[in-house]
Amino acid sequence: TIATSIGANVVAGQAQLELGRLYAHTGEVGRASDALSEARRIFENSSSSRFLETADEEIAQLDDKKLVASG
Repeated sequence: TIATSIGANVVAGQAQLELGRLYAHTGEVGRASDALSEARRIFENSSSSRFLETADEEIAQLDDKKLVASG
């Protein structure tokens, strides 16, 4: 992405986080999972603990949605 190419990794992570939230909201669980996992990876590599925690919370909520949908 443009953000990563200019060294704005946290911005790229935030974009992936928001994309994951959007996908989760529209029921696209697989795409949401991919985007949130990518956001988490970016935040972890950037040592951005605040956003890493947020990504983890979003992933947990998505996992809860998966359980409800399958059960």
